[in-house]
Amino acid sequence: MGFNQTELNSIRAVLDAAVFAAQRHGAQKRKGAAGEPYVNHLLEVAGLVASALTEPDTNLVIAALLHDTVEDVGVAPQEIVDRFGEDVASLVAEVTDDKSLPKEERKRLQVVNAPHKSRRAQMIKVADKISNLRALLYSPPENWTYERRKQYFNWAKAVVDALPSPPPPLKAEFGRTWQIFQDGDYLGYLLSAESQQELLKRFPPKYSGVKADHVTFKFPAARGDAPPPAPGSARVIGYADAGEGVEAAVVEIDGTTRRPDGQTYHITISVDPARGKESAHANDLLRERGFQPVSALEIALEPKILRKGD
Repeated sequence: MGFNQTELNSIRAVLDAAVFAAQRHGAQKRKGAAGEPYVNHLLEVAGLVASALTEPDTNLVIAALLHDTVEDVGVAPQEIVDRFGEDVASLVAEVTDDKSLPKEERKRLQVVNAPHKSRRAQMIKVADKISNLRALLYSPPENWTYERRKQYFNWAKAVVDALPSPPPPLKAEFGRTWQIFQDGDYLGYLLSAESQQELLKRFPPKYSGVKADHVTFKFPAARGDAPPPAPGSARVIGYADAGEGVEAAVVEIDGTTRRPDGQTYHITISVDPARGKESAHANDLLRERGFQPVSALEIALEPKILRKGD
């Protein structure tokens, strides 16, 4: 059986770019709690781009692997030209931000310039945003609040929505990933009606959006996840309210208040929708302000797969 020399050369070129990217980004980690090697992001972006191709485009896959080399690790554009050619260098330049500008200005310009991106650059842009949203869903940086993640998701959507003709498969995957953050499934516990009544009697809601219905165990749920294990014991042991539109009761489950993702088990009691508050903002409240201990209130919880927004 013979081989196609052009195909073999393409494979070698892509692997050469992958090695180059891995070496140049070798000291860089992703910002998430898992601390993944940054090359994982580059491989994911290149894989997404390749999955959306309808005809071979080796240079586009190479550019996807190299899309952060100039912006993040200071590779000279001329080095990209010399090693990978003008076409690859042009694509990398098209998706590279000007790091001399303030961060917020760079983000603004991504939205402003999105309608003018070439068809191929749009593929890298969407793939990059998909990879970043996935990371924020499943391994967010430890210092990122819920509000900061929400702002990033909405900004990324503004960029992708402004692209004139992103490939439908990538646009659909971006939409699916973005939607998980908005109303995806999660693992948690439903508060029994009797326990809810007792909780609201102890802590009368201060804000108009009354919640007091569940404790989150893990967000988002992964495909195939089962409900969390039934708790042996559960009780309210703390309360938090900073007067900023969200109040919460801290819950101890089987002797700990710490969720598997490092957040605090809690029940959001009420929120102020007029201030843009949601149940998830209670995570920020507890992270930034802590809570006051209260006399324990035993509660009954039922393990469930829940949906955000229900």
